[in-house]
Amino acid sequence: MKLSFLKRFAPGVVFGAIAGILMSSTSAMAAERVVLTYGPFQAPVKLKDLQAFAETGEKTKTIRQIVGASGLDEDTLRGLMSLEVGFDLVPFACLICSPAGVELIEDVSLTLRTHRRVENVTALHAALINAVSDDGKISVLDFINYYPVPGLYVDIANISETVEKIQGFAGGLDTLLTDAARYGKAGCSLQEVNLPAPAPAPAPAPAPVRPVPRPPAPVQPVPGLW
Repeated sequence: MKLSFLKRFAPGVVFGAIAGILMSSTSAMAAERVVLTYGPFQAPVKLKDLQAFAETGEKTKTIRQIVGASGLDEDTLRGLMSLEVGFDLVPFACLICSPAGVELIEDVSLTLRTHRRVENVTALHAALINAVSDDGKISVLDFINYYPVPGLYVDIANISETVEKIQGFAGGLDTLLTDAARYGKAGCSLQEVNLPAPAPAPAPAPAPVRPVPRPPAPVQPVPGLW
């Protein structure tokens, strides 16, 4: 399902939205419980227990059961949940409202959602902005901690794909910023987000110098023939 909101975006609108998100969602952030899912299995866990599992490997009975049912490697799952991807807030705030940012939120919503997906897109947008504005990094744990709507469901089978999507978004910022600049004067311009200028092309190598051939030596007359 493609999302249709925010066809055009402006830095002023974006930063106004950032301020609103930061002020309105702080008190609601970090629900005390989340629901881990894997296929038909669902297990409500305390957020502090999930964070302890990701950071230290300590497992409650519930976490042990849901992870065991998934068949996922525990260390891999913990690493994916804790893996941080860095972003600069200014370009990120512009890009998260672009089509590429909307697509990223779509992908993340397959892993993190409310029970009926009510307000899920808005909540994910808020979680992204709040996570980056805090320390310039995003991880799955950050998503969960900054998700401002209670009743968060986390599909642990999709965590790996979500991390891959976030890394791909971070790795393609230059191209994404160039694409975003096409949205007119109100869009995120390359100058406004201070995109570094491309490195100058290397100078062409000088052509090889060919040696000048020497003229043939004059023919000496043979005595007696002239």
